[in-house]
Amino acid sequence: MFDYIVNKEKRFNARNILLDKEIKPSYQRIKLLEYMYFNRIHPSVDMIYKDLKLNIPTLSKTTIYNIVNLFIEKDLVHPIKLNENELRFDIKTKPHAHFYCKSCNNLYDVNINNEYFNIKEINGNMVNSTHIGFIGICKKCKNKINND
Repeated sequence: MFDYIVNKEKRFNARNILLDKEIKPSYQRIKLLEYMYFNRIHPSVDMIYKDLKLNIPTLSKTTIYNIVNLFIEKDLVHPIKLNENELRFDIKTKPHAHFYCKSCNNLYDVNINNEYFNIKEINGNMVNSTHIGFIGICKKCKNKINND
């Protein structure tokens, strides 16, 4: 189902990626990693469950939470806390920022100057990680508003 060509030379191989991270490549882990790789939507557990439940009827939200937590531990995905109630997951682990649209609730990757992610100290405080996010109205929603 998710067998897409990443580039002309090689294919995305979830099984090998899991093995490289010393994760047993179960069917559900492979499908979840493929889903996240081919659907760069920064999904929540609910979104993953809704989309994968159709093809994996035995899948539970608890299983998804367990797999996602394992992926976080092994640095395959990063959690993104949007607000008090919503946690999403990002398969892109290289430094980048996010833009959250208040209108459609989509979360987009934003490339910014990498120098912001290399800051090790601010005002005498040691920086361990950097999360940069922007909130507003995306281009699609802005165009809809302007055309109404």
